[in-house]
Amino acid sequence: MPIVTHDLLVDITGNVELPGKLHVAVTIYAPMIMPAGRPIVMFGFPGGGYARGYYDLDLPGCGYSQARHHAANGIVFVAVDHLGVGESSLNQDEIPADIMAAANSAAISHVLKKLASGAIPCVAPIRDPLRIGIGQSMGACFLLLMQAEHHPFDAIGVLGFSAIQTGPRKRPGQKLANGDWEQCLPGLNPVEAPMTRDDWVWAFHHDSEPREIVERDMEGGYPGRSGPVIPPWGARNRPHRGTPITARGWITPVCARIDVPIFIGNGERDVVPDPLKEPAYYPLATDITLLTVPLMAHMHNFAGTRAILWNRLAAWCGVLRDQAANQ
Repeated sequence: MPIVTHDLLVDITGNVELPGKLHVAVTIYAPMIMPAGRPIVMFGFPGGGYARGYYDLDLPGCGYSQARHHAANGIVFVAVDHLGVGESSLNQDEIPADIMAAANSAAISHVLKKLASGAIPCVAPIRDPLRIGIGQSMGACFLLLMQAEHHPFDAIGVLGFSAIQTGPRKRPGQKLANGDWEQCLPGLNPVEAPMTRDDWVWAFHHDSEPREIVERDMEGGYPGRSGPVIPPWGARNRPHRGTPITARGWITPVCARIDVPIFIGNGERDVVPDPLKEPAYYPLATDITLLTVPLMAHMHNFAGTRAILWNRLAAWCGVLRDQAANQ
């Protein structure tokens, strides 16, 4: 299905408690001909060290763009740069979590109004869509905060992030200086334990991925991108530095407030200690889908099995749309 893309700088000045003019950068990927039935609009929020280009990777081989994959199958996909990331406002690392949530929520509202008005070139007006938010890693953290406080979505996908404690897995035989993530006490953060480049590669990229693609993602340093050249999907700033997103139990009360359907997606080698325990931390969720994808590490969209995740997400959206139509 032919698709159209459109870059947009969303003015959120006055929507958050920060001075000056502010904008959030997004890219819209939409089918030129919308399929029959209620439209689906999915917003994607990237993880730490990545900008919105994570959802539209330009890599050797074929089919590394989650955004284009969904758009080609009838879903409008909107990739979002957080404040302080990519082409959005603010060149700084520490932005309060409530500000991040408010900024993203304001941008979502603006984009939905633009879509409904028919103001996006070559895209027919999209009204009353099923609103889906997905976030990967840090993006999932800010998605949870946004949904708990502002309720912008009908359902959310939490990808590579734990309601208990998020942290890189150990390599076989590796001993972290500050203890294991699985055994860390509340408030402690073993991310300070030294990790080599190989440790990060092992945790974030599966062995089955082509080495040249892994090396491309490692450009400029990892996970902090400090070198003179970084990949086009990378981000130098990581605004979560002022937020204890990896501290055990910090996000748990937020998860307990989520009252919409949730898709929990992880790779077989990810940053979630025990995926089977995750659903219990969403007591108000009206539906929970849990998926662990084989041959996939934390950075899902580089994996050879990425289409399994994407197709399951699309099917989940279709089920939710059908259920809503029958209510």
